[in-house]
Amino acid sequence: MKFAASGSKLFIDSSGWVQITGVETLSGLGGEWGMLDQQVICETNEVPMVEFMKQSLRPSAMSLTLALDPTDAGQIALHAAFAAFDATPAFKITFPGGTSREWTAYVTAFTDDLNSADDMARVNVTLQLTGLITRSEDT
Repeated sequence: MKFAASGSKLFIDSSGWVQITGVETLSGLGGEWGMLDQQVICETNEVPMVEFMKQSLRPSAMSLTLALDPTDAGQIALHAAFAAFDATPAFKITFPGGTSREWTAYVTAFTDDLNSADDMARVNVTLQLTGLITRSEDT
């Protein structure tokens, strides 16, 4: 089933799920396997070949762009997680069709982007995922 990302909602767990409003973009939710390669000799023609195998899963860094709202409870909780050294709050995205994703992450960057005087102020945020993503359709 295909679904649009438009209309999705992002939440942070701060003594319960709190919506982070003003989300303009979010990307990079996932991970990537590191690969181990080894040169072997092919048994049939004795030609050197390279074999690959998965080595370790590296969770991705997720990028967010938010319209800056200093009164938004979700953005306040996000900044508090950034300021805390060892905080790895839970996050959740709900999609319009009812499916969702949940994960934990460090907030490793929180940068105001003030652009020009006549443009909307934004916040650029980086979340370094700390483990696997729970997908609602997989449970």
